[in-house]
Amino acid sequence: MSLQLFKGRFNDDYLSQLRLNFLTTQAIMNHRSLTGHSMERMLSTSFFTSPIDPSNEQLVFEFLIQNIDTNLRHLKPKEYYEQRVVELESNLTSIDQFHMLNACRLQMEESEILKSNREYLENRCRRVIRAFYT
Repeated sequence: MSLQLFKGRFNDDYLSQLRLNFLTTQAIMNHRSLTGHSMERMLSTSFFTSPIDPSNEQLVFEFLIQNIDTNLRHLKPKEYYEQRVVELESNLTSIDQFHMLNACRLQMEESEILKSNREYLENRCRRVIRAFYT
């Protein structure tokens, strides 16, 4: 599953797919609306547009957050890219430097989007889990 990330929002279709992927036998037994349906209906992602149970939601959000953390670890700190942009802008003499400048800008933007989405997913996870207990 490839993800398209946008700052401050997340495609709910991915959550439906992950809810299905992390579905456990216990979740099926605990969730009344799951027991009376045909297997075909139950295994369609449209059935999982809303949360099933807290443990399933926790697994979904932990998976997403861990993947974002993995991607963030592959990036250098934002300050590094900011410094490289300043250096490259002050002495832009070749097309290779221009490409490097654009690559640094893209890396800064990717880092910002990932951090924003991580924060968004953490907050959404807390809200969803809290809703099960209120």
